[in-house]
Amino acid sequence: MECVIAAEWIIDEKDLQKIIEVDDAGLRSPNFELIDFLDCYYRFILFRHSTDESKIVVYLMQSIEADVQFKNAAAKLTISIPSANYSEPFEHVFPRLSQVDDDWIGSAIPREYFFNQKYLKDGKLTLHFRGTLTFGKKHGIQHQQNIGKLLWDDTEKDFTIEAEGREIKAHKFILRQRSPYFVAMLENQWKEAKGNKVEMKFPFKIVETGVKICYDFQSYYFLTDDELLVLLKFADYGQISHVKTYTESCLADIMTPTNVCVIAKASTDFNATELRACCMDYLLNYDYQSSTEYNGASDFPGCDSLDPTFKNELHDKSCQ
Repeated sequence: MECVIAAEWIIDEKDLQKIIEVDDAGLRSPNFELIDFLDCYYRFILFRHSTDESKIVVYLMQSIEADVQFKNAAAKLTISIPSANYSEPFEHVFPRLSQVDDDWIGSAIPREYFFNQKYLKDGKLTLHFRGTLTFGKKHGIQHQQNIGKLLWDDTEKDFTIEAEGREIKAHKFILRQRSPYFVAMLENQWKEAKGNKVEMKFPFKIVETGVKICYDFQSYYFLTDDELLVLLKFADYGQISHVKTYTESCLADIMTPTNVCVIAKASTDFNATELRACCMDYLLNYDYQSSTEYNGASDFPGCDSLDPTFKNELHDKSCQ
């Protein structure tokens, strides 16, 4: 089966700077969906080249949560920057592909095409991606689904969570194992859960993602940074430590000078102690001497919104 990849990624100049200024910082595109597969997404990530500073590497990451078992998925792709009249073709064959695994392919592009002002339009750079992703079964032997996927596909779920007028079905025993909030709700027969159904005042995508993580799905690459913050709030509200720990780890992975204070505030607001510690370490250990934009933590966007206790602790530790 051959699926078309056709995507446009418009990147703000300020976001491009993160690739240069922050060690190990990757810039992630929005998610694009392969129409031929349910819940099959791909996205692109930009990184500095690990050994050649004159290059920027563009990665294609393709993940599948749908019930498919393919081998040897072949990608044929062309990356182009129309304003620079530049294009770069490349091919890759994935060694394996399963419903929750991911594989990466990349192509190195000269750095000048990303940071030359003449290629930017209104402070933005546009990248085009065109090509195909072809799936072919190598043999008839398929891996068995993991238990979480089997349970998620079960049609005998006995509880319903409603969000934005849409429903997510789940098993009570899964919710009980993951959350004392649901233990109290189900065992004490809260009126909010009358008829084995409860409404939650969160976006449907966030609630569905949180419940799927309870079934051990990995949904990090399908969420934006802002959505991860809302997921953290949801996990705190529902007392779902498994989802909270997962989300804390994801947010720690995407920390940059432009979002660390926003993440730090969320860590305080939603009782994410491990994430709070990561934010504190990031602010204390950032290489301010090498930065042309930040002389101290107070220069980071959103610093004024930080909790006073966090600020005082940051100040005391920085003076040690």
